[in-house]
Amino acid sequence: MFNVLIHNVGSGPAVNVIPYSRTSLQQDTSGVSEGAAIVQFNDYLKTMRMTGHLLVNQAAEFMTARGPLLSAQDIDDIVHARKTIFVVGSISFQDDFGQHSQHLCYLFQVPTVRVQIWGGCDKWNDEQ
Repeated sequence: MFNVLIHNVGSGPAVNVIPYSRTSLQQDTSGVSEGAAIVQFNDYLKTMRMTGHLLVNQAAEFMTARGPLLSAQDIDDIVHARKTIFVVGSISFQDDFGQHSQHLCYLFQVPTVRVQIWGGCDKWNDEQ
């Protein structure tokens, strides 16, 4: 599980806020793996019941990205760059300017000197 911070930076409230996120273990950091993680997320999203809530201006909250449990071998593969974990999500909301969907996709970079670094994906980091 990974927590993703969402923050309403607007001047008014966001209503019908629907945040969802998911983790995906993939073979590498390639565009093919990134695309597979996004497809898995979209398939997961189709199974979810959509319920929204209010997020007042300047408020922040976490959404938790969950996925299949990682085995000891999976964790070792991630740490030694044999596999990559992606966090893919979307946040739908309405504000004074209309309906929006914010997509996010991050991939875990191999830790160095106990520092964990997340890199952005080439796709799925946009707002509609």
